[in-house]
Amino acid sequence: MNVARPFAVAAVGALALVVAGCKSSPCAPPACMAEVPQEPAAACPPPSMTRYTPSVARSVPVAPAPSYVKADPEMQAKIDVLRTSVEAQHRQNAEMEAKIREIEAGRTAAPVVAASAGGGGESSARRIAEELKGVPGASVLVEGSSAIVVITDSFDSGVDRLKNNPDVRSGLRAVAMAVARHPEARVTITGHTDSVPIQRSKWADNNALSQARAEMVAKTLAAGGAPRERLTVKGVGSADPMVSPEKTASDRAKNRRVEVQFSFAK
Repeated sequence: MNVARPFAVAAVGALALVVAGCKSSPCAPPACMAEVPQEPAAACPPPSMTRYTPSVARSVPVAPAPSYVKADPEMQAKIDVLRTSVEAQHRQNAEMEAKIREIEAGRTAAPVVAASAGGGGESSARRIAEELKGVPGASVLVEGSSAIVVITDSFDSGVDRLKNNPDVRSGLRAVAMAVARHPEARVTITGHTDSVPIQRSKWADNNALSQARAEMVAKTLAAGGAPRERLTVKGVGSADPMVSPEKTASDRAKNRRVEVQFSFAK
């Protein structure tokens, strides 16, 4: 009992010295008590941030659905009439061009015959009539040494504007070319009216209206190649009708005419 007690006291003292020595001196703790340093964990790479770009849908054009419109029978009939009129006008123009080429070829091939006394003017007038024979919209009268080209139904009632008529245009075009081909002729343009009196118009009477119509024809011929300085104009109103008395609208239309007279020396 006495022997064990000293050993116990000594062990307690030794333990106290160890504890006190560790606190008062820089001695390292036993290896069994030392903390094992841990290596820092490897830093995780930051998560990759992918930019989100919203996709824009491209608009694809869509062809419109075909529309089926039912043809209007009345409108189709009008179109057919207009097409027929245009085709007829083209045929007339082609016939007139062929006639003009034939006339010009004949004049080139034929020798120029000097006008003889008493027959030169009449021969020239007949030549004009032959050149304009068959031209749509024009008729020719020969009176001695003069050839008178008559273009009827040239104007609507009460106006000096030429009708938009293929026959009127082709007739005046042929007359303009004849004026240019015959510089020796004196050319007089005479305007006519029907017998309907002027009521509400810028012209005082039918004489003034017929004068304006003659001026309009002279302007048209000059545009077609006739020298304007060679054209004399006058208006006679309703004093010299082609049809008298005027019983119908057709009679009045025939009197609303223009005459182009070619006069040659006798």
